[in-house]
Amino acid sequence: MNWKPAGIALLTAMILVAGCLGGHAGTTNVASDTITQTASSTTTATTTTETTISPADADLPPGVTTDGISDVDALVSAHESALRETGFRFEARQTSRADGKTTVAVQHGRATAGLSTVFARLNVTGNFHYRSAVWKNDSTVISRGTSEEGTRYRIRPREERGVAKSNTIRSILHSGEFAIDHVARADAGTRITLHADRFSGNGGFENVTDYDATLVVDSAGRVHRFHRFIETDGRTRSIDFELLAARSDAIDRPEWTDEAGRAVHADLRTTTDSGRLEIEHRGGDALPAGSTIELGHDGTTYAATFEHALEPGETAYFYFPSDGGDPMLTRPDPGRDAGIRFEGSYSLTIVTSTGVIVQSSGFSVGYDESKAP
Repeated sequence: MNWKPAGIALLTAMILVAGCLGGHAGTTNVASDTITQTASSTTTATTTTETTISPADADLPPGVTTDGISDVDALVSAHESALRETGFRFEARQTSRADGKTTVAVQHGRATAGLSTVFARLNVTGNFHYRSAVWKNDSTVISRGTSEEGTRYRIRPREERGVAKSNTIRSILHSGEFAIDHVARADAGTRITLHADRFSGNGGFENVTDYDATLVVDSAGRVHRFHRFIETDGRTRSIDFELLAARSDAIDRPEWTDEAGRAVHADLRTTTDSGRLEIEHRGGDALPAGSTIELGHDGTTYAATFEHALEPGETAYFYFPSDGGDPMLTRPDPGRDAGIRFEGSYSLTIVTSTGVIVQSSGFSVGYDESKAP
C-alpha cells in the first residue's frame, strides 16, 4: 500500500451543488446531463404594460416594508414556501476574478412541486474545470462530479439544505443595506425591486471596496432575479440568478445514477489521538480491494490503495513514520508512537475503484506540546 502525493480532489463543488438546487427550461423529461431547449413552430408576440406604483400602495411580501428589509428570515421563508408548492426552474451564474484569472460557475436545475424530485447541473470553467450533476428523490441524493482527476459518485440520504438558492439569498440580504428602489404592477403581478449599494459589514467579507446588489421579488416572496457584485482586495465576485418558471415538468432518473447505485454501505470510523490514524470497519459491506483512501493536508493529498478488502471488524492504520520515511498504511497496529502526531486540519475521502465515494469527511487535531507525555 504505497502512498503518493496527488492533487486535491474537487469534491467541494459536488457537495455545494447538492445543497442549492434549481431548474432550467427544457424538455419534459431529464435523462442525462443535457437539457435540450425546445421551441414552438409558431410564436405570438405579446406586450406587457407595466405601471409604477408607490410602495405604500403595493402588496409587499413578508419581511419587506416601505423602509426596506425588516425580516430577512421571513422573506427567505416565503420564497422557499412559494417555490416548494409549485416547483421551479432557474439559472445561476457566479464569476470570480483575481490576479488576471477568471473562474465561472454556471448552474441549471429544476424541481417538481413539493420538491419530490430535483435535478441540477453545475459547470465550472477557468482556473480549473469541473462538472457535476445531482439528482434527488424523496429519500436519496445521488451526485456525479468530473474533474481532471476523474469521475466520482456519491449517494447519501436526502437532507434539505435550501430551495432555489435561498441560502445565497439570505447571505445577500444580510450583506447589504437594502431599500425599495422600484415597485411595478403588470399582468404577471407586482414586482418589488430592492437595491443596496453599501456593504453592511456582514457576510464574511473583509476590506470591501465596492458593493452593489439588487433583488426583484413578487408579493408572495418569490425572488425572480438577483445580482450582487463585491470587490475585496482586488478580487471581484459577482453572482446572478433568474427564476425561469414557478413550475417544473416531470424529471426522470438519469442513467448515470446506476453507477452510483453500486454504492458500498460500510460503517467506517476514522479516529486519531496520537501519531496514527485508525480506519475501523464497524459493520456493513466489506470495503472492496482496489478502494483508495485520500488524506489531504496543507495543499497536498496522499493516496493509497487497499490491496485487500477491509472486512467488518478489521482496522487499518495510516501514519507518517517518526524517522521521516514515506507515509505508511498497514493492517498491524504500529503503536501510538510509530508516527508523527497529527496536528491541524485534514480532509479524508475513501472511494471505490469505480469512483463511488464511501466516506467523505474532514477533521481537525489540536496539540499542545506542554501537555505531551
